[in-house]
Amino acid sequence: MSSIFDSLLSSRNTVHRARDSEGSASSVQLSAHGQPGDLGTGAARKLFDADWYLATYKDVAAAGVDPFAHYLEHGFGEGRSPHALFDTSWYLAQNPDVAAAGINPLLHYLDHGANEGRDPHPLFDSSWYLDRNPDVLAAGVNPLAHYLEHGSRAQNPHPLFDTSWYLARNPDVVATGINPLVHYVTVGAAEGRDPHPLFNVTWYRTIYQEALAEADRDPLSHYLSREGLRLQTNPNRYFDRNWYLQTYPDVVGTGFDALAHYALIGAGEGRDPSPLFQTRFYGSAYPDVIQAGISPLVHFLTNGEAEGREPRDLHGRTAPLPAESNSYTDWLSRRQMTKAHASLQRRMAENFTQKPLISLIVPIYKVKASVFKQLLSSVMAQTYERWELCLAVSYFDDTDLLAVIDRAEEEDARIKVRRLETNRGISHNSNDALTLATGTFIALLDHDDALPPDALYEIARAIESEDGDFFYSDKDAVNEDGSQHFHPLFKPAWSPEIMLSANYLTHLNVIRRSFITRIGGWDPETDGAQDWDLFLRVAAAGARIRHIPKVLYNWRHVETSVAARGLDAKPYAAQGQLTAVQRWLRSQGWTEAEAAFTPEGYIRVRWSEAWRPRIGLVLFGAGGSEAAWRTRIDAGRLGPHTDIRHGGPTLATLSETVASLDAEIVVVVPAALSPMSADWLTELVAPLENPDITAVCGKVLDPAGQILDAGWVFSDREWRPLFRGADPFTYGIFGSAHWFRNFGAASLNGIAFRTAQFVEAGGLHPAARPDLALTGQMRAGEAGPSSRRIVYNPFATAVLPPEHSFEQWWLRNAAARGDALPPAPKPAGDQDPYFNVNLFVGENGIPKLRGLPLPARSQSHNYEAEAAYFGQVLDFGADSDTGDIVLPSGQGQRRIAWIVPDFSMPFYGGIMTILRCAEYFRQKGIAPVIIGHGSPDAETLRNAIALAFPDLAAALEVHTLRADEDVNSKGIAPLDGAFCTLWTTAFILRNMRNVRKKFYFVQDYEPLFYPAGTTSSLVEATYQFDFFGVCNTEPLKHLYEVFGGKAEFFTPAVDRDVFHIRGRTEKGRDAPVTIFNYARPGHPRNCFELLAPALAEVKRRHKDGVQIFTAGADWRPEDHGLSGAVEHLGLMPYAATGDLYRSCDIGVVAMATCHPSYLPFELMASGAVVCTNVNRHTTWLLRHLENACLFEMSKTSIANALTSLITDAPLRRRLSEGGLKTIQQGYRDWDASCARVYEIVTSQLRG
Repeated sequence: MSSIFDSLLSSRNTVHRARDSEGSASSVQLSAHGQPGDLGTGAARKLFDADWYLATYKDVAAAGVDPFAHYLEHGFGEGRSPHALFDTSWYLAQNPDVAAAGINPLLHYLDHGANEGRDPHPLFDSSWYLDRNPDVLAAGVNPLAHYLEHGSRAQNPHPLFDTSWYLARNPDVVATGINPLVHYVTVGAAEGRDPHPLFNVTWYRTIYQEALAEADRDPLSHYLSREGLRLQTNPNRYFDRNWYLQTYPDVVGTGFDALAHYALIGAGEGRDPSPLFQTRFYGSAYPDVIQAGISPLVHFLTNGEAEGREPRDLHGRTAPLPAESNSYTDWLSRRQMTKAHASLQRRMAENFTQKPLISLIVPIYKVKASVFKQLLSSVMAQTYERWELCLAVSYFDDTDLLAVIDRAEEEDARIKVRRLETNRGISHNSNDALTLATGTFIALLDHDDALPPDALYEIARAIESEDGDFFYSDKDAVNEDGSQHFHPLFKPAWSPEIMLSANYLTHLNVIRRSFITRIGGWDPETDGAQDWDLFLRVAAAGARIRHIPKVLYNWRHVETSVAARGLDAKPYAAQGQLTAVQRWLRSQGWTEAEAAFTPEGYIRVRWSEAWRPRIGLVLFGAGGSEAAWRTRIDAGRLGPHTDIRHGGPTLATLSETVASLDAEIVVVVPAALSPMSADWLTELVAPLENPDITAVCGKVLDPAGQILDAGWVFSDREWRPLFRGADPFTYGIFGSAHWFRNFGAASLNGIAFRTAQFVEAGGLHPAARPDLALTGQMRAGEAGPSSRRIVYNPFATAVLPPEHSFEQWWLRNAAARGDALPPAPKPAGDQDPYFNVNLFVGENGIPKLRGLPLPARSQSHNYEAEAAYFGQVLDFGADSDTGDIVLPSGQGQRRIAWIVPDFSMPFYGGIMTILRCAEYFRQKGIAPVIIGHGSPDAETLRNAIALAFPDLAAALEVHTLRADEDVNSKGIAPLDGAFCTLWTTAFILRNMRNVRKKFYFVQDYEPLFYPAGTTSSLVEATYQFDFFGVCNTEPLKHLYEVFGGKAEFFTPAVDRDVFHIRGRTEKGRDAPVTIFNYARPGHPRNCFELLAPALAEVKRRHKDGVQIFTAGADWRPEDHGLSGAVEHLGLMPYAATGDLYRSCDIGVVAMATCHPSYLPFELMASGAVVCTNVNRHTTWLLRHLENACLFEMSKTSIANALTSLITDAPLRRRLSEGGLKTIQQGYRDWDASCARVYEIVTSQLRG
């Protein structure tokens, strides 16, 4: 025996010395102490069960060897366990440092692991045990040894193993004297005995049979394992782990498993375990349960269900969860549609020009009448009323249901019913319902779900403003009575590769009927996944797919629905899913790829073995050589075809190495990366067989097993790593980290791409993130946005220490060079199509709901700090040359530049006017140049312009300029003319050389944007820079001339494609008057502080006779005394503002500057009455009681003016007609306005 111990002690000292030589300090640095026989005495003897060892490992018993000696010499190395409650394989899996060191796990646990809180078995929680037995901790006794000797009858070894309950339910265990946890692990689980009143072993084995067989664990251990977390398994029918964590996000921070939290804390706080069980309801409905001191769910599972007690309120008596307990509930409550908003939407819907008929397809089979009534009510409540409901009924045993259907058909001609002779399955039944449809678009609606009242309105609005054939929205889930909303899914824009993992489109989906009929409708071979298949076939047929980032569908959780039970509700759905995905693979060019389920239930693609491109693998950084990498990938199918090189020490050498390879596909990786499977390279490269895929990245974990890199999204004006720090299989409101995905950019922490597209994109260049810039450019291609996609493949998994990531390598590289780095390009409009505008990236890379802003007092503008900054950086000398420069007249095309501030959306205010003029000049043959001051990069700026003027964007010469850069260092060729726009850009133009004529595009008197002082004085100084003024309105021309400048003016116009009276409907006789107010906190020149009390007074006077709305960036009416008086609609698409104005009776504008803004023009053109302030600078446009109602700047004057309009319909009508006449006579043609600007400029250039 001593030789065995000598060997063990020697190995322990060797490990200690080896770790010390590396300078590491860890519990795996085991020191030799005590005598060789120590392991055979005391606590150690209690952790080796010889009888159990021989009974478990029959080969050892047959050999007749000493079991303890066998374990020490051979068993631990073979993964054998010394005791039923010491699980060797589990201990090593939880502690990879121990596994890597090759140490006997029992030795490690005795020497260090127990003291460090490491657990010997999934069902023995050392920290939990010691917290409840502080004397054990104080005595330094091993917790498992103590439990085995003293605690097995009185103590719980884990929050989810209830010793007393187990013994009470199993008196035979008491009689034997066996440790109850040992009994459960060795015998009880296999016999179906439950470890806890909330954990149903038999149910768990039935539902998760295949997963348990694969894992070879008892049910509770499986539930607590990573496999259980991946599968989101549940312990009983009435506890939903995922729902509980999403509904109560505070649970995550407690460190408890969801079920343990509910059992110990949540039930006592009245939290619900799932939508199927209401804790508070059960306790109030059955007070005997509370009096007995029993947890409601425990009582229901053990007795109540058999007694016929109800698990939840089935009669609508229970109120929704309090908002403070559910972040999604809180978020949703602020977006609930009011009666006033619904009324406004109905008017706006009447303004639509297309007004498509939408046919809702609903196959009906075995649904409760009460649930179907909720569907009917939700459809009848739609604010867009051009719909028809097409029902195909195949279930006739429920007379209550049939009566509801019959009555609905009789009362509303829009409801059509087809009564089928037999139930032929959901696909056949859907096709039968389709035969009733006459609409241009088809909406898919399940018989037990519901629609929010604005669902079809938002769909129709999207159809109105976008070219699309297939529209889908975000969704959430509701409980059976509709009182609680949970499990939202916020989706990205069309991401084809997600469909390889999940049908993320699910609901709401509205598809052009011609596409559905063209592909033959639903396919019965895919029943259970028939919509998944339909969507993919419609996509393959070329449909233009558009995402609406709003929650427009309520997926109901009832016991027979997939929403509630997943595939358990429809076990046949699994094959349908594989069939749908398989067809999609074929249609996308992966002709020999196969789809199959993994043991964990994920869909995985087995890629074609026929496609074998030439591959180059390029390493960067330290941590691995070419030879080492050859060993790592040779086991893979593509390994022998790969040329491996190191990319050298710099970004330039890395880029040159990639470009020099004779390879179709290049894989770039950190040299220190460790692939986790032999087919890692195949997973990265094989998706590129599809020519639309430009790059593939994988899932990179840190050494602790958390995500380091799983794709990047643009959030809050910067690129951020999605899911960084999260569990590899995390699932939440943006879906799963283990889904295939598409991204707008990717890192170089393991990526494959086409060599030709790398060269086309220009390779790697210094930037804040060269990798994100490169991949974004490769996706866009040479000619701008294209169908190229970046794919994230979660099965290409590897491990990388963070210090070896591309980010860190490049930061060290750039710092050594002293580079000043431009930021990575932003997506157009600052909106990443592969993320969701309702979300931001929070801690651990988890997408979080974007809340409403803080009260305005927390957002106050710091004018003093701003003035100090401007005073420091915006400088000029009195003797510096500011004017025009004599240049030889060019013989070629004239070139004119526009210096603009940074922007992301081009549709509003002065930016749109600037771009209109630039586009007009382009059409007249003048080459346009844009200089973006503060813009991150040229492509981002070009993409933003393309949102409104794609032809201009394509023709532009674009330059960007940081605040500290000299414009003359940008290499801009000589210009015939250049415009400054916002006042800060005047300092740039002042310093520009190579400009023949300098112009100032004046669109307001900008000194009034600031308090009198430093900043306003700097603005006024720019009017004396001797630029020629091109002024938006005549009063601005006169103001510019006051400062000694020369100027001409043009008159603005209105966009008649958006702002018009076509389709305008006047309010009904008894309907409230609708007012739109253009003002919001934080913008002083809009006079919000005065308008707010005036609007509150108007609402007080007229109550329900008036509706008042605002729109734009989010703010909270309740923070300004306007709760119940003003309703804020939030941000709206540019085209939708025309619908809004046409649906309003009055528009209120108060501007404290010299330009009236574009609002009066747009309101007049849309038929709304303008109510605005008296302003001597705007009398050329606004005339009291002729085309507007003017007020003095006081609360009472504003309220009185609005009251006169509210109570006098003929006056409103007369002023509306006067406004329309004003627009018609002089402000209806932007081409004429731009022509005037062109005339002024060319005249000056000739002079």
